[in-house]
Amino acid sequence: MEHTLELLEKHPNSRVFHLYRDLRVAYDGEDRYREARKKGVVFVRFDKDAPPQVKKGKKDSGKALRVNVLDQVLGAELLLDVDHVVLATAMVPRTTNKEVSELFKLSLNMSGFFMEAHPKLRPIDFQTDGIYVAGTATAPKTIQESIVQGQGAAGRALIPLIRGIRKAEAIVSVVDPEVCVGCGTCEINCVYNAIEVVPGDGSHDYAVSNPVLCQGCGKCAAGCPAGAITMKHFTDDQILSQIREALKDVPANQPRILTIMCNWCTYAGADQAGVSRLQQPTTVRDIRVMCTGRLSVTHMLEAFRLGADMVWISGCHFGDCHYVDGNVSFERRFAIAKKIIEKAGLESERLQFTQISASEGSIYAEKVKELSKMVEKIGPSPLRQRGR
Repeated sequence: MEHTLELLEKHPNSRVFHLYRDLRVAYDGEDRYREARKKGVVFVRFDKDAPPQVKKGKKDSGKALRVNVLDQVLGAELLLDVDHVVLATAMVPRTTNKEVSELFKLSLNMSGFFMEAHPKLRPIDFQTDGIYVAGTATAPKTIQESIVQGQGAAGRALIPLIRGIRKAEAIVSVVDPEVCVGCGTCEINCVYNAIEVVPGDGSHDYAVSNPVLCQGCGKCAAGCPAGAITMKHFTDDQILSQIREALKDVPANQPRILTIMCNWCTYAGADQAGVSRLQQPTTVRDIRVMCTGRLSVTHMLEAFRLGADMVWISGCHFGDCHYVDGNVSFERRFAIAKKIIEKAGLESERLQFTQISASEGSIYAEKVKELSKMVEKIGPSPLRQRGR
């Protein structure tokens, strides 16, 4: 748009055709778009399946080139005789992005650009602390946007430098070297590079967690095949104790729905539903974990053993997980648990997994109603008496 207006300023008698497939203008770009239209710029939209064709111009036209384009709005074919064709090339990610992402454990989107921690709440942060992003590293941007983000990233980097200290998260993983078999599953799954397998001193290899890098998601603890990893403040014993208390003293005529929610999204969404005074059944018993990735198959099966009519796990939307891919790692264990309860004779509908964000309190309330009706239809769990 800037180039179009500049061209018209230098050559006011020029006739400009702007061929586009998808045109989006933000901020003051809308004003420039309107200005261009007032100055006579013709915008022609085409379909990606029928791109414009550029051919040599006809001698009688006096123009060097002829552009054949199907106007998607008019539904008519246009023949444009022009002197010049200017191609606006796409901005693509650097080929070295993959190498950098593997080195620093950073996420890339489907297009190959870097993914920020959160597009609205943390647009210049990565999930890995101490690494910041700005400009076109995340997506095509204007020069002004890139400058502003660069200033913001520099300001964020100054904070730990000025403080001179780094406060570590209290909820971190702890590895028992006596139980660890050194398989390396935790090292592969950790997106923060916070845990690694080191050679044992005269014994077998074992994993060591770095509390400064650990963000406390709990994926390593839930996925450890040897059960050698635990999370401070969210140990297996603590989670199982909460499950037992949640399913204790529930009236016989009331459905027992155990809800396990991630701290950052669904738990906040449930809180919003309560603050908004949205009506919902009292059939659910809530348990909070930092991430659904902390949940193991054992946690879900224990809830059913104790007589839960339904176990409902809810976390962030895919692609929006606070811990990058915690919900994705849980989804695999969810599928395993679903097969196990089916083989045990329970309906697969008794185990639910949803994604509800912090701003979707109304959706949470409606989901509580929906699942309560589902439990009433299915009936009480046959393990209720045994759970007591």
